[in-house]
Amino acid sequence: GIAKDLPPHLWQEARSEEIGIEVCPISHWLLGYVFDLRHHSARYLMARGVEVTLSSDAHTFYDYDTLSIDFAYVFLAWELDLKDLKQLA
Repeated sequence: GIAKDLPPHLWQEARSEEIGIEVCPISHWLLGYVFDLRHHSARYLMARGVEVTLSSDAHTFYDYDTLSIDFAYVFLAWELDLKDLKQLA
């Protein structure tokens, strides 16, 4: 989800317990929760060592059935490298 205002103790616990946070950045963008993918909270969490995975919210509603577009958009918007992409998989 949208973890923009996630209290630090919660993301720190997720990191220490190796709990992954599932995010749907394209859905968040299309729904207007995030106006610029470069500022999605998942990038903030990744930079702090929290495990983040990509998912697609209601992909049939948006007329695509893979995560390829999600990976492509976040790769560019978050300026990821191969190591980052592997973490998201």
